[in-house]
Amino acid sequence: MRLLRPCAALLLAALALAAPVPVGALAGPAAALSCVDHEQVVAEATVLFTGRVVDTDDGALEVEVAEVRRGEPPVDPDRGTVRLVVEAQEYGVWPTDDGDLADGYRSGSTWLFAPYERDDAWRVSPCDAWVVAGRGATWERSGTATGAPFDAPAVLAGSAVAVVAVGGLALWLVLRRRTPRG
Repeated sequence: MRLLRPCAALLLAALALAAPVPVGALAGPAAALSCVDHEQVVAEATVLFTGRVVDTDDGALEVEVAEVRRGEPPVDPDRGTVRLVVEAQEYGVWPTDDGDLADGYRSGSTWLFAPYERDDAWRVSPCDAWVVAGRGATWERSGTATGAPFDAPAVLAGSAVAVVAVGGLALWLVLRRRTPRG
């Protein structure tokens, strides 16, 4: 019993020290981006529509419009989609490849977009687009390019392994210290 208390305390301390690592790995970039409340963005948007991302290409999303809620989105009459240049992609849930938006991905989810026009291009950022229906911000290959998106389950699995390893090391150190030496 006397051995269990120091082991438990040391294990809890190791977990507390290791816990910020996975949280920081997941929340670090998003925490650096400070968005205005999305309700305010929606209220002030001149163009507002829902749609599904059918492809990513050259730093832009190709969006198939489902419902126009306000204004007139810049729909390409030949393709029937809206091209939205992604800004601050490193802070969003977009599939990234070396810090840029990865080419060749689509999302089965429905998104709400409040894009803005600048430099003759319609733009969107993580503060102007939200998943409103579907499987969250999941991405799958559209077949037009190669690359891999950010994979949160892999980060969580790696973090869990690190926590178990640190806890095991702490337990081994306590047991080693308590073992009588002959």
